[in-house]
Amino acid sequence: MTGIIGRILGTSIGIPYTVYREIHLRHHAYLNTPLDWELWPYSDPHASLRFRRCFVWFDMLCGTLATPLIWSRICFSSESPVSDKLKRTMQKEYLVIAVTWTLTAGIGIWLLASGRQVFHAETLIFVLPLLLAGNCNSVRKMTEHLGTRSFDPLQGTRTVIGNNFVTRLLSYFDFDLAVHGPHHRYPKLDHSLLKSRMREVQEAAPDTCYPVFIRSRAS
Repeated sequence: MTGIIGRILGTSIGIPYTVYREIHLRHHAYLNTPLDWELWPYSDPHASLRFRRCFVWFDMLCGTLATPLIWSRICFSSESPVSDKLKRTMQKEYLVIAVTWTLTAGIGIWLLASGRQVFHAETLIFVLPLLLAGNCNSVRKMTEHLGTRSFDPLQGTRTVIGNNFVTRLLSYFDFDLAVHGPHHRYPKLDHSLLKSRMREVQEAAPDTCYPVFIRSRAS
């Protein structure tokens, strides 16, 4: 069932389920190394500093395009670490995405040419999440990962535990994913337990400085 839902969601955002699964598994296993394909080009020692500086702006401003582009490399790059069998599965899923969106665009154009009203104000409810998801992912990635160098899950990520209304609201809707260090160290832990686990880790090693950020209210 998970695979079916994943493939439906992947088709809607242009990132196949198999691509997401393979890249994210490597992101957890090889954090901040050249094998971390999710953080390309920032984790790629062969990418020039100028290219990375230019790409970060593209990533931030055009995340809807940048995110699918980054993730597609594991299917189409000659350096891809996945097997040919997995590549063929990814290619089939990309074909389904291409056909689905080509048909969707074609039907929309045909309806417009027929003089029918296709777009309504309510359409934004379905379109905005698609347009915003890539950009939100890019901003989240910059916050939690960009510039970190450690390979340790708790030291190589930034953990954000906000205590004002805005950060708590965002964290609620993002299932506390910003509590990112524990998410990497304990990937199967329920999201509601991430904050308490981070506190436990800090209390167990009070002399260790973890990259945990808390913005306090002004007194």
